[in-house]
Amino acid sequence: KYIKKAFLFLVDLVESMKINLFDCLVYIFFLLIAWRERDTKLVLARPHFEKLSNIVDLVSNHWKSSPTSNSRLPVLAVYAIYQCLVIDMERYENLELLYLLPHTSSDLKTNRIGDIELAIKSIGVTVEAVEIKHDIPITVDIVKSVTEKVKTSTVRRFYILSTRDKQTSEVNQEISDIVDRTVSGYGCLIIINGVEMTLEYYLRLISKPEEYLNNYVSLLEQDSTISYEAKQHWNMLVEKYI
Repeated sequence: KYIKKAFLFLVDLVESMKINLFDCLVYIFFLLIAWRERDTKLVLARPHFEKLSNIVDLVSNHWKSSPTSNSRLPVLAVYAIYQCLVIDMERYENLELLYLLPHTSSDLKTNRIGDIELAIKSIGVTVEAVEIKHDIPITVDIVKSVTEKVKTSTVRRFYILSTRDKQTSEVNQEISDIVDRTVSGYGCLIIINGVEMTLEYYLRLISKPEEYLNNYVSLLEQDSTISYEAKQHWNMLVEKYI
């Protein structure tokens, strides 16, 4: 009875022109998507690859070709490798990997300096941070912005990673000069690199590379900003690689 009454009420609103039909349809589709993602349990594939190049290729293709939520995916990709590093590498033995904040969180409101941060366990002081740019080349302005952040921070190593190639040699030289001044003036090493190159390097350092993909898939499952379509696309990609 409730559904019948609601349906007839809606039809009456449309026929009497008391509601915008386009807005009505958009809202219905929005509710259908919300219902699907709430009640449909999508099981994500967890592949096992021996070759490190296959792992990096699969994950990078996910953010390159995913229909939605692709700017969050490189952040999850790098965070997943750090989950391995804090277990395997002696350099991170006394450091804690801080939890990921929502994608839309403001640095000013959260007191975070990067997308990913590592802090000393005993005192909670951040000493390493990572900022990830998707489809944006590293520019002089980006590096200057990071320099402003580290001026008043305790961070001693700051990674700026991008899914895009670096700039021209002239821009790289200017960036290099800024990096040198930041090291000498504030004691913070700024490291600029590509996301894929970083993943390839760190995968060689961890004892169980297969755990990396497990971490990545778990993050895909837990992150509320990753759409149903992006998760579905992951399963489609895995099928092509196997």
